[in-house]
Amino acid sequence: MKICTITCHDVYNFGASLQAYALQHYLKSLGHEVEIIDYRPSYLYKKYDWKAFTNKKLERINSIFITRWIFRCAKWSYLRFSLGRKKRFDEFTQKYLHLTPTTYHTFAELQHNPPQAAIIIAGSDQIWNPLFPNGKDPSYYMDFALPNTKRISYAASFSVNEIPNAYKTFIKALLLKMDAISVREYQGLHILKDLGINNGIKVLDPIFLIDKTEWTQFMNRYNDKNYILIYDFEGNALLKKTALHFKKKYGLKIYSINDALPRFYADKNFTNVGPQDFIGLIYNCSLFLSNSFHGTAFSIYFNKPFYVFGLTGFSLNSRMDSLLRTVSLENRFINEYTKLDNLCMECDYEKANQAIKKETILSKQYLSNMIN
Repeated sequence: MKICTITCHDVYNFGASLQAYALQHYLKSLGHEVEIIDYRPSYLYKKYDWKAFTNKKLERINSIFITRWIFRCAKWSYLRFSLGRKKRFDEFTQKYLHLTPTTYHTFAELQHNPPQAAIIIAGSDQIWNPLFPNGKDPSYYMDFALPNTKRISYAASFSVNEIPNAYKTFIKALLLKMDAISVREYQGLHILKDLGINNGIKVLDPIFLIDKTEWTQFMNRYNDKNYILIYDFEGNALLKKTALHFKKKYGLKIYSINDALPRFYADKNFTNVGPQDFIGLIYNCSLFLSNSFHGTAFSIYFNKPFYVFGLTGFSLNSRMDSLLRTVSLENRFINEYTKLDNLCMECDYEKANQAIKKETILSKQYLSNMIN
């Protein structure tokens, strides 16, 4: 049948691109015709627009001619370091993501000309995060769908522990219009129950729907071995300290995947890389250190030693907490109280692999039941 998905599919983020591909690929493998709704709201697609402000706190700068152009020049200087990265993502999207012929920029456009599909699936990733504009956008709750179109979610994420009171009524009303709801975190189930919705279930992120051998065939291969791989969104001081600790202890080099500027303490920096490089670098590493949800998910799937770091100043660590609880690896989360001398490279994956196998069966069964 014809299925459409809606997610944050092309925001120059490794996890966003790979989860969008994974759900599409799995549904196609079941014999369905699948399109990702090419929804590009302005608030999500400002990253590589050198004239756009991505932070509302900086909007005042835009009203002053001199500061506006100082900001634009500074942003262009920053972006030029990662134009090769942008190219790799654009190539990935063009080659692997089957998008709707129509590109939509607003909820009104989706309402005026909704995609024709038997089912629309919302998810995965942080599409319902109320701290971000997408969590308050009715598009990601499929409120534009035609009356005869089935609306379900797959592994949708709120990314927070609770919904602010100001948005509860709005979000609940949209969720009640859906035919079935599945979320990615335990905290998502608690949020649903708090809203009076008791029929939600927890499923695995879409990357686990694809067999790991398929991922190894899909990834870009690297010959490098015996390195610590870091992927750090925010220049986390504890992550840096931990990487240097393991480097000294085991004599391994540090490789860093970057969004733009390099990590100067790393022996090798990878900036102009795409989603398939991301998987390949994780697959080959000896240890993965990151505050990336999907990076951690792939390291678990490939049974790589890893440690997770929280995002400073954000209430988004429920994603990591839930994933680690699911696979009984809570001890791989590092905080400021962790004693580095007590950390080791070894990681016992017996329980984790059993949990992934069990949860994958349940996740696939949910999709099968909803589609059929």
